[in-house]
Amino acid sequence: MKMLAEKLAMPELLLFVEDENGDLIDQETTGDDRGGINAPINFVNIGNKSKNGLAAKSPDITPASVPASCLPEITERSSTGILTADTGTEMDLVTRGIVSIREADDLFNMYHDQLDHYVYRIIPNHSTLASVRKGSPLLTAAICTVSSLHHRSLRPLFNCCYKEFVRLCAINAFSRKNTLDDIRALCIGAFWLDEISWILVGMAVRIAAEKQLHRAFLHITDNDPTYYLQARLYYLVYVCDHHFSIPYGRTPMTGEYEAIHSTSSLLGFADATEDDARLISQVDLWSTASHIFSTFGTNISLPIPTNTISQLRRFNITLDTWRADWNERFVHNNHVGNYPRKGVGLHYHFLKLYLCSHAFRGVRKAPNTLQALSPELREIAEMAVASATYILRTVNADVEWQGYLNGLPLYFDTMIAFAA
Repeated sequence: MKMLAEKLAMPELLLFVEDENGDLIDQETTGDDRGGINAPINFVNIGNKSKNGLAAKSPDITPASVPASCLPEITERSSTGILTADTGTEMDLVTRGIVSIREADDLFNMYHDQLDHYVYRIIPNHSTLASVRKGSPLLTAAICTVSSLHHRSLRPLFNCCYKEFVRLCAINAFSRKNTLDDIRALCIGAFWLDEISWILVGMAVRIAAEKQLHRAFLHITDNDPTYYLQARLYYLVYVCDHHFSIPYGRTPMTGEYEAIHSTSSLLGFADATEDDARLISQVDLWSTASHIFSTFGTNISLPIPTNTISQLRRFNITLDTWRADWNERFVHNNHVGNYPRKGVGLHYHFLKLYLCSHAFRGVRKAPNTLQALSPELREIAEMAVASATYILRTVNADVEWQGYLNGLPLYFDTMIAFAA
């Protein structure tokens, strides 16, 4: 028992010793001192103490709690080492002289007033550069990096901002003191920086899980926006993860858990906005995409089984229903015009194309590909062609859409290229 107590840094286990029959005896109730509570214990201070000087368990822990909830956090047991790295003391890229305060302000304004609205507001809690700088050096670097990528006159700053962002990401990868703003920074980078998107998504998902953001929806109340912001951030991580998993044939890291089927709690928040509704519409859409992915897998060399065609048709109906539910929901946006409403149509056809392209599995590329399909699969394949045509016509003919292209996240580039 002593060995286990030392390994887990749980001296309270020493309250129990074995008698000569191998049964456990509670020393706190028997008063037995055999190497027990009165013996010196050389453990690090791990926080709250009980009356015996031992670590006190949280009153919230019950037999229904997850198993690891009874263990001290590893960060509380580590007094030194890389896991305690704190990026909060890092100087940001303005302090380091990488960009001037004026340049940083211009880059922040571009992100805040335009780019952020394409991805349903990642930073609704920040309205000034000063607020972002106070919140996280990593978030400051992410915003400046992504904005410089799209800013005509400040484009030369991209390389130096990018290097600083990557440097801070490397530090944060081994930190146990990451903040919600750090997760926001990782999502911003992932949405627009193609070479490191999947790496950033992985970090964001891990940190979000460590912070239990997937449980925040359970505690949303109108009196306190804390859990609302946490739940909102989890849904952003979910969407970001799916942008860079399913279209690439990768398994999503965020699963179809209760938070994904309980989105009404976010929309029921007293101060919920249209941006929240847009975000939830994406969660609903990508949840359907996840079911499509798990149903049909990634083997493109074999035709889909005949007995799954009916399921594919049901997915088509689900997408049609999604479009009907959200198509007229959104109004003109002061920052990105009609993008919210028009985006519904394009997102619908992106997923419709992905779904119906399964009809081409197992068919060799040839001029008469459609003729090689069965009548049922040919009908589905024609839906894929129709969606691809819609996507390309929209991009080529809609002047307003052409104005969006410079700022849209990478997923749009991927699906437009797929349609072509």
